Amino acid sequence: MLTVTPEAETWITSQLSDVKAPEHTALRLFAEEGKINMGIAEPGPKDQTFEKDGNTFLAVDPEAAAALSDKTLCCQDTGDGASLAIAPAQNP
Repeated sequence: MLTVTPEAETWITSQLSDVKAPEHTALRLFAEEGKINMGIAEPGPKDQTFEKDGNTFLAVDPEAAAALSDKTLCCQDTGDGASLAIAPAQNP
């Protein structure tokens, strides 16, 4: 299962707030043509979802969830600020 770090959770919720994302939408990761893409959309019925304070902030479609099952969604400093990154799963 994809792991989301607290820093990535904070980054995503901040970005959704900054762009005034519509209610019931989340950052959605989805597979398309062999690549993982992202956008702001309502979660699909089979999406893996992540919540904070009762609100879904991240949705991952089944194909992307399978591809990311052993990964961690984290933040990394790009020199221009933080950005999301996919890293190998972090050991507890």
